Amino acid sequence: ARVAAVEFLRTNAPAGTAVYSGCTSHRHAWANELDLYFLSDRVGGTKYLQFDPGMQNTERVQRRMAADLEGNGVRAVVLADCARVIEANASANTGSGFLDAWLAEHYTVVRSIAGYQFLIRK
Repeated sequence: ARVAAVEFLRTNAPAGTAVYSGCTSHRHAWANELDLYFLSDRVGGTKYLQFDPGMQNTERVQRRMAADLEGNGVRAVVLADCARVIEANASANTGSGFLDAWLAEHYTVVRSIAGYQFLIRK
């Protein structure tokens, strides 16, 4: 499935264009598959490349991420089912669903495989 994710990004985003690797739900986004950028030899479509607890699940940051994705013309997106680990701190709190709704409005899921969703800009 990871090989398919890398190939999807390479095929749907020409060299030199930005892509996005995120989670199927950004409400508990505490980690992401950052290595997909390196493996696909593509740059990230937002400045928030590495997900950190309590940051990417806030509406303020998700709005900035959506603006980055729009501004950078991101066409190809891979979302992974980022298994959530419950920790005894604020990272366990449910965050904003803004980015999930924005992605659903602007992208279409073209394939799902083994915990991954592949999206193309509408």
